[in-house]
Amino acid sequence: EATLSGVAAGEYTATVEDANGCTSLIIVVIDLQTATTDLDNDNKIANVYPSPAYDVINIEFSDGLPEYINIMDTNGRLMHNIKQVNQSMTVEVRDMSSGVYLMHLIYEDKAYVKTFVKL
Repeated sequence: EATLSGVAAGEYTATVEDANGCTSLIIVVIDLQTATTDLDNDNKIANVYPSPAYDVINIEFSDGLPEYINIMDTNGRLMHNIKQVNQSMTVEVRDMSSGVYLMHLIYEDKAYVKTFVKL
């Protein structure tokens, strides 16, 4: 049994070989709701702070802006869908429950996942 964790959204191909040498090709698609890896942990794309947050989170983009932002809880429930994205912005999280949240930054040809904690 093999496990794959900490992956970003995308398509993955695996070749599986059994004890008899027979191979099978498997294609797995990880969608944005399932992806949990922060591919921008050095904040080159965006800086999200503070974390943990109480009332608001600030988002500052270093370069290009995403088309939109989805904030989801760890159960995949959409908490915010932000279509008006600015270079520097504030998002209210006051009414959200305490926990870990995933911020999906959706660009035309790629996506990044940032995480933050709400207290």
